[in-house]
Amino acid sequence: MQIFNSISLILAIYGAIVSTILGINQILSYSKRLKIIIQYNAFYENMFLIIANISRRPITIMGLSANTSGCGPVPLNSMFRDDECLGEIFPFTIKPFETRNLKIHEFFSFDNETLSLTVYDIQRKAYSKNNKQIINPKWRFVENSTPPSNTTN
Repeated sequence: MQIFNSISLILAIYGAIVSTILGINQILSYSKRLKIIIQYNAFYENMFLIIANISRRPITIMGLSANTSGCGPVPLNSMFRDDECLGEIFPFTIKPFETRNLKIHEFFSFDNETLSLTVYDIQRKAYSKNNKQIINPKWRFVENSTPPSNTTN
């Protein structure tokens, strides 16, 4: 009788742990997540902003702001080409697991230290973590331009 009680206790604890882990995983899978990539095309010398929705929920993007060390903060949504109408760009909705490419104005230069972007969704949540890539479409070469870590031996 004592053995059956200990086995049932162990199974109950195991079931509680597994259900808690699955519940947390389910909650985290429905949180809003964006992947932001600043891509510089070296052959054409232009820049694109790639916004990818990597969550299971659609996200409505309300605006983007940039900060450069040379010029200071850039006004909201003023970093795109003049031939694109901003009324047609913002706001826009990115469906789950889809991307949106935006061409950045030629005024901005691709520099690791100076250009930082912040994307705002409709709930004013800020996404500021971004990756930078250098791509050469002529030679089909992609390089992540994250600065190397300074390690001393």
